[in-house]
Amino acid sequence: MKYSEEIKKTERLYDERVNLDDNPVKASGGWGTDKEIKLICEEIGKKINIMKNHIVLEIGCGSGVLGNWLIKKCNQYYGLDISYQMLKTFKKYSELDVPLLQGTTHTLPFIDNFFDVIIINGVTVYLDSETLLITLKEMKRVAKKEGILFLGDNITPSGMYYEYTWFQKMNLLSQSFAKLYIKFRTKMARKKIFKSEKWDNPYHEFSPKLIKKIFCDGVEIIITNSSARMVKAQTRKNQKTGNKRIDYIIKLGK
Repeated sequence: MKYSEEIKKTERLYDERVNLDDNPVKASGGWGTDKEIKLICEEIGKKINIMKNHIVLEIGCGSGVLGNWLIKKCNQYYGLDISYQMLKTFKKYSELDVPLLQGTTHTLPFIDNFFDVIIINGVTVYLDSETLLITLKEMKRVAKKEGILFLGDNITPSGMYYEYTWFQKMNLLSQSFAKLYIKFRTKMARKKIFKSEKWDNPYHEFSPKLIKKIFCDGVEIIITNSSARMVKAQTRKNQKTGNKRIDYIIKLGK
């Protein structure tokens, strides 16, 4: 699939979620209970050190679960999402009138050096390598000097396998063999030897090395456990909530 087709696929997915979910506002992702939503938003707020004078951009804002919390904590909030239906839901249920735009992650319709904080949470898993690279460069362009970028809920190399439901049900010995199988099938698919949608475009990842390459010297990179997974692990003590995802907090230099 070309990345333009991937974008359309993601747009359809989230347009449909609004109509299928019992709670349209929560349809943008696995936020959990109302209590968990509050705790996740607060955790992200701490990581970005949100302040009243901040101008904030959320890329992939969805139906406004995090956005509606951020609106009350900053000076100006802008939301961007590929799904028109998600944005309609955000607008419908939001307490305040905020600027919302339909668009893609890699073509941000904003001027240079405008935002104090840019958030992209639970979105990078949908981006292929080319789109991810351009997206990071666009985030750098529209961020102010000494701005903060929050890239949340990213799949780690060691955790990719756990995204597959069938893999999680295996015992440890079977999982070790399954990892080798997944690596093999993914490699063959990318070389076009085996053509299968399941293996051809798995989750794409990025590393601190890539971030430093794009943002150059002077950038500070902080890596923490995923806010959403961490909160759920704390609140659901009797349920397995393995945390195989991470958050990047990128503090830009002068």
